[in-house]
Amino acid sequence: MTARTALREMRLFTDNINTNMVSLPPKWSANELAQLDLWKNYIQWEKSDPLQLEDDTAVMDRVAYTYQQAFLVLRLYPEIWYSFASYYLELNKPEKSLSILKQGIEIMPTSLLLNFSYAELCESRRQLDDARQAYDQLVTTLEKNIEELKANAKQQIDKLHEEAEVERASLNLSEDIDGEVREQLRSREKHV
Repeated sequence: MTARTALREMRLFTDNINTNMVSLPPKWSANELAQLDLWKNYIQWEKSDPLQLEDDTAVMDRVAYTYQQAFLVLRLYPEIWYSFASYYLELNKPEKSLSILKQGIEIMPTSLLLNFSYAELCESRRQLDDARQAYDQLVTTLEKNIEELKANAKQQIDKLHEEAEVERASLNLSEDIDGEVREQLRSREKHV
């Protein structure tokens, strides 16, 4: 009877979850946020031990399985990885928590939440070399991303300047242009 009741309750959580999505970087649309909330509610429900299992390991396995299912569609959401690691910390399993955080960092190396949580946990366990390595790796990754962004921005700026030069040359302007054309040129220059 407990299992039947739990199944009925579980369907309330799982019926609206879209498991056919591909894991993509979050765009924070209303649909994505709704799916995230549905998964978080379902995970919280599993943590509450609705089947009233006597074996704590079985409850932990069910919750871990639920997180793994969530990762199929929410793999690039640091919040889910952090929640999973926090769950293991609550159960006093810091090694599993470190493992989860490390997996999340491998997938999302620029996630500040995961990197700082991992480093903090390493520091609390006196694994200072691992914490320093996590910080160094984060800084290196972020610096690399910044350089890529600067290069892309420079490319785009150069392209805009080239297009402006081509447009200016195609106008075939002489010295005696009227005020309206001059104002259009100024607005285009300002736009560029």
